[in-house]
Amino acid sequence: MVSAFEGGRGEVAYWWALACTRDPAVVASQSIGRLGQWRCAMDVAGRIHEANQRFMEAISAADSATMPSLYTSDAKILPPNADAVSGADAIVEFWQGFFDLGIAAAQPKTLEVIPMGEYALEVGEYSLYGDDETLTDRGKIMVLWKNEDDTWKMHRDTWNSSLSPQEP
Repeated sequence: MVSAFEGGRGEVAYWWALACTRDPAVVASQSIGRLGQWRCAMDVAGRIHEANQRFMEAISAADSATMPSLYTSDAKILPPNADAVSGADAIVEFWQGFFDLGIAAAQPKTLEVIPMGEYALEVGEYSLYGDDETLTDRGKIMVLWKNEDDTWKMHRDTWNSSLSPQEP
C-alpha cells in the first residue's frame, strides 16, 4: 500500500485514493480525475496528522479530560491485555490511568493512511516516554478514523508493544 506521506504514484495510488470520495456514483463512473483523488487522500492524511498532533499535546499535558473529544461518540479503545473501553467517562478514566503510570509523551508515526469514504485506516508505530524522557514502550498502532461533523476522530484505537514482556 502506498503511504500518504511518501508520495507514491501510479495505479495503486489512484485506486487507493479513489476510496476517498463519499459519492458511490463518482466512484463507479471514475469521473474524478486522478489528481483530484490524490489531493483528497493527501487531505485525509494531513487532517489525521493534525489530529495526532492534538493527541500528542493532550498526552504531554496529561490532559485526560480532552481525550474524549479526540474520539467519536461511539468509539472503542482496544488496549492490549485489557477489556475494550467505550464512553466518554471510561475514556477519561483509561487515559488518567495511563498518565498515572508516568507516561509523559507519545510519538506516533504514521506509515500509511487508507481513506475509505467517511472512514480512514491508519497503520503506524508509536514510542512512549516517561517523565525522565526515557523510552518506556514502542510498538505498532492501527486506528480506524471516522469523519464526524467534518472532524477526523479516532473510532477504533488499538496498539501492541514490540518489546518483550518484562519479568514480574
